Amino acid sequence: MSENKCPPAKPCKKGAPGWMVTFADLMSLLMAFFALLYAMSSIEDHKFREVATSLQSVFGDAKSGIFEFDGKTIIEMHPDSPVENDQQENEKFEQMAEMIQEIYEPQENVQVEVNPDDQTVQLTFEGEALFRSGSADLLPQFRVELRRMFPVRDIENAKILVRGHTDRVPLTGSRRFRTNWDLSASRAASVGEYLLDLGFVKAENLKVEGRADSMPISTLGDFANYSKDRRVEIIISLEEK
Repeated sequence: MSENKCPPAKPCKKGAPGWMVTFADLMSLLMAFFALLYAMSSIEDHKFREVATSLQSVFGDAKSGIFEFDGKTIIEMHPDSPVENDQQENEKFEQMAEMIQEIYEPQENVQVEVNPDDQTVQLTFEGEALFRSGSADLLPQFRVELRRMFPVRDIENAKILVRGHTDRVPLTGSRRFRTNWDLSASRAASVGEYLLDLGFVKAENLKVEGRADSMPISTLGDFANYSKDRRVEIIISLEEK
């Protein structure tokens, strides 16, 4: 005689769901807002200054993560809260940007551009020491410049985008490459492969693309500056671009 058995219950997940953290932060911020209104309505100067100082410590430069009022802790920011995470990401980006600037700004033929809004650092390598004409093989001096990027290896999950650019002159006489699109993509791939070989970036965090002469620096007809269009850009970020 068979018995009807109920299926075993599914184990409960540990901890609170992710949405609850955001909701708790929202409620905490609302409490802080009303506490601020209360302090202002009583027009007690010392309370107002106390609240203002505490708010600045949480959202300003101090970044303590603790909101205090009347000598009591009202809010202690959760380590996983969006505000706290943004602060940590900003600090991490600033450290990365400062480190790369110190390395490359003294170097000739390397331009450093930091974009805080986009959270990217762009290195632009230019000059005749990158590749031979019509070739995608890295010249020794270019390899030296790329090896200066070694601190990037220690940045957790750093994302790298490599862009290859050529000048406007149509490619002729090359058996290996058909067009400037082909050449620029191969040059970007050569740089990416070299960074992979050095262990500076993980394969899943690397992208390469060839732009041929679609993003020129020189103006059309300015033949003397066409050489500036031949360049390699390396965009480093903490998030995928």
